[in-house]
Amino acid sequence: MQNISGVHAEEIKEQNKVFVPAGTSETSFIDARDIGLAIAKMLHQPEKHHDKAYTLTGKEALTYHQVAHILSEVTGKEILYEKPSMLAYRKYYIEERQLDPTYVTVTMMLYLMTRLGTAKAVTADFSEITGKEPTSFKQFAHDYASEFVLKKRFSARNIIVLKVIFAIMIRRYN
Repeated sequence: MQNISGVHAEEIKEQNKVFVPAGTSETSFIDARDIGLAIAKMLHQPEKHHDKAYTLTGKEALTYHQVAHILSEVTGKEILYEKPSMLAYRKYYIEERQLDPTYVTVTMMLYLMTRLGTAKAVTADFSEITGKEPTSFKQFAHDYASEFVLKKRFSARNIIVLKVIFAIMIRRYN
């Protein structure tokens, strides 16, 4: 989930779009906080988890259209999923965002795997390890809503205060 509130938040915040080349595939997003909790539980009881492998997933698999819809509901602004081609994604993130080409290539490969259906499985492993339900994408969006909206630099009150300060300074130094 944190890839949405991290590297992809800029497009959501500034352009009201999710710009990911995942096509119409589904992803079973998991919150990094949930991963941390599962790891802590396993480290606390290593004998219980010895020689076991887990696939930690969220509780549901979502398309990026659904992600955009949830973000729209939470932020109150219309956010659309723009499913770019791999080449358009690469060009944008390297030329416009100035991200490292190697990093962009790795993300492209991850989204290619997502397109092939490797990210849609939903397991109960997180719940079995922790005894809790994984965080839903909607809850995650609520928790990180400030990452998806432009922050006002100055409120109307702050602007009035600044105007008063400038007026005093101008009078004092004139």
